[in-house]
Amino acid sequence: MDRVTLTASRSTAARGALASIACAAALAAPLRAQAESFDAILPLVGERRYLEALERADGFQDRVLASQARLWILYSAGDLRGGLAAGLAGLRAAPEEAWLLEQSADLAGNLAAAELMSELVARLERVSTVPADRLDALRERADRLLASVAARSASMRRARATVLAFAALSLLATVLLARRGARRPRVEDPGDG
Repeated sequence: MDRVTLTASRSTAARGALASIACAAALAAPLRAQAESFDAILPLVGERRYLEALERADGFQDRVLASQARLWILYSAGDLRGGLAAGLAGLRAAPEEAWLLEQSADLAGNLAAAELMSELVARLERVSTVPADRLDALRERADRLLASVAARSASMRRARATVLAFAALSLLATVLLARRGARRPRVEDPGDG
């Protein structure tokens, strides 16, 4: 092999390797940019620049990552319903994403959405990538919340029954008094006449 052919072979191989590296870098760049973007929203949230953080999160290519970011931003801003909505949107795209399940379950609990919290915890238990102590705490909280909702519902039923019974007794007393007054003979005043 002469020197020109060897140089050409190395050059071709080098170009191929460089092309592979460039291709890998091009594929990795969006992932790195997204990770850097998520890291970039954290200071914005810390500075309470929520609208800017939301704009950055909306620019994420990965919809699950965007939902995670939106959940975190809205939760940090105090918008629990908005955070839960963002979490549930992300779960439609990735139903078994553990972080979204855990955070959405927590938000559902904060909003006293007992049945939703219980459903999300059950899904999280199936995924089982969350440490057992956190999972147990969520399950216990969901169970307490379900019991509280059931107790409140039973209490409301008793209160309604009490009000209806009181109204019925009041109506009955009014009717009986009205009938008694209608039967009583009228006594005339002796001064009339």
